[in-house]
Amino acid sequence: MIIQDFLFASTDSTDIFCHMIPFLSYAIQHSCGPDPYVCCQYDFFKEQCYHGSKKVDVQSIDDHNIESLGEQLWEQFQKKAELYRTGVILVPHGDDLRYATSLEWHNQLSNLEKLMTYINSRPDFQTEVKFGTLSDYLNEVAASKTRFPTLSGDFFTYADRGEDYWSGYYTTRPHYKHIIRRVQDLQRSLEILFTYCLVDAVRKTNQTIIKSLTDKIGDLSYIRQQVALFQHHDAITGTSTSKVMKDYGKRLHSGYKKGIMLLEKMLSYLAKGDKEPEVAEKMSLVWLSSFFLP
Repeated sequence: MIIQDFLFASTDSTDIFCHMIPFLSYAIQHSCGPDPYVCCQYDFFKEQCYHGSKKVDVQSIDDHNIESLGEQLWEQFQKKAELYRTGVILVPHGDDLRYATSLEWHNQLSNLEKLMTYINSRPDFQTEVKFGTLSDYLNEVAASKTRFPTLSGDFFTYADRGEDYWSGYYTTRPHYKHIIRRVQDLQRSLEILFTYCLVDAVRKTNQTIIKSLTDKIGDLSYIRQQVALFQHHDAITGTSTSKVMKDYGKRLHSGYKKGIMLLEKMLSYLAKGDKEPEVAEKMSLVWLSSFFLP
């Protein structure tokens, strides 16, 4: 059954093309085809992968194994292609926290290039493998002029296997969900005030304030970074471990603290004063401490 690409129904002008990964996850061992014990051989940064309970050494591509490994990879591509309507398949090659070192980049790239060259050189395979972006894939699909089925409705409640339904992320760890909304509110207020104060200082050629504000751009960027980090699918959902969630909480707390100081600096400027009001600073920090209690 071919069900992997489809359109979400809306109106003729706003239907959304959707692609579904067909196997367990986007990780390397599940991306090249349906057999993870085959696909895991192509993760060239790991030393071993598993075939059931048996460990299998990951081999670098050389003249002795390229034919065997190239043919196995091509067979996985063919099996995966059976699930799609076009002659184009998307094969992600990565996972969380990958490509963090130049060594991994080199290992993955050099070995994949050898495999791609081998497969492309086999006329009997009638296959072209190349690196590309998501846009490249979608452009190839669009160029095929394939008609796709239309689906209305949704996939909720999502279950990834058996009776394991993913619904708790709507309510799990509500305190963190509340915190991120407050930090986002502060971030947006800071962005508006920062822009206004800087423009006003430039208009008045107040070099002291201009320097004071530009010196704080790093603090605003820091807050943005912490808010962006918390959008991770295991952060805002509350599905990380307790240790990781506490680290997220510390980061949000640090961002919020910087934000409060920056907010007071700008409000002080708007009130035509040169220093942050000491009493207000103490009050805000007391409120901040109580706000972030677990």
